[in-house]
Amino acid sequence: MKKYGYWFNALVTEKLSPISDDQKQFIAVFKNNQKPTTTAETAWYKYLSRLKLETEQPEKFNLHFEYEDDEFFSREDYYKSHPEKRNRK
Repeated sequence: MKKYGYWFNALVTEKLSPISDDQKQFIAVFKNNQKPTTTAETAWYKYLSRLKLETEQPEKFNLHFEYEDDEFFSREDYYKSHPEKRNRK
């Protein structure tokens, strides 16, 4: 997505005209709600699905985990067995 995301978006939103048959097929998949067949189509489909889910159900992505003190194996116990990790940044 980092490499081709802007390109995919420009093709689908018609800001960029397709120059190859693969690009025309890519556009057709998303305009006609066809099943994605190539790696690029599948990646873009999954990306759009994720964006839709984040918009429709944002509560699923606001996960906050709180650390509970574990008496069985503490952070200090970990550092005792891995001293090289103590001041790592």
